[in-house]
Amino acid sequence: YTFKVGNQKPTVDISDFTKVNDSVEFNKQLNIYTFTVPYDGRYRFEFSGMLSGTMVDIYVENYLGETVEYRYGCKNGQGVTAKGLTAGDTYTAYVIQNSGFSSYSLMIGHQKPIVEVKNNSTIADSIEYIDQRNVYSFTNTKSGDVVISISDMLSDVQVQICVFNDLFEVIADDSYIRNGNYVVIRNATPGSHYEIQVRQNRGFSSYKLNID
Repeated sequence: YTFKVGNQKPTVDISDFTKVNDSVEFNKQLNIYTFTVPYDGRYRFEFSGMLSGTMVDIYVENYLGETVEYRYGCKNGQGVTAKGLTAGDTYTAYVIQNSGFSSYSLMIGHQKPIVEVKNNSTIADSIEYIDQRNVYSFTNTKSGDVVISISDMLSDVQVQICVFNDLFEVIADDSYIRNGNYVVIRNATPGSHYEIQVRQNRGFSSYKLNID
């Protein structure tokens, strides 16, 4: 008979990667990845290029060994979004063979840094992965209504725009923003500060965020 030994692979630091190519080749194989988070927020781990019939489990743990997010039986195109991660902390992602064997690509969607925006300005940005949130810090300089709109986005893509004040109360919110749509901050006063979030809802696209 043939006695096959499946060897443990070394742990891979994926902090600076947006894609890692790997494989599961034996039962209960465990692939381990570490990553140090540059910005507070959410990070997406999604599988592509995996054969039909193959499934893996994925766990994301913090430095205390506490589970932050997990999903059993991920197929090609599926994954998890780890939310509320803390800048500077190191996390570990475990990919465990569940059924079948295949090579795969692990796609990593990174939280972007907070961007400062101003009145009468346009910011070019993009939505690239499921559950992505782009965050903008806005200090208003005029009296009256402020219109926040999306332009130059693909027609079949949809995002949510949420606007919060300094107490993190929702000031404006629309979950079904398509190209050309907008939300309004009513009766804004000079010096008032807001956080604007553009959240992935359906599809992916570059876009422009306009503050008028």
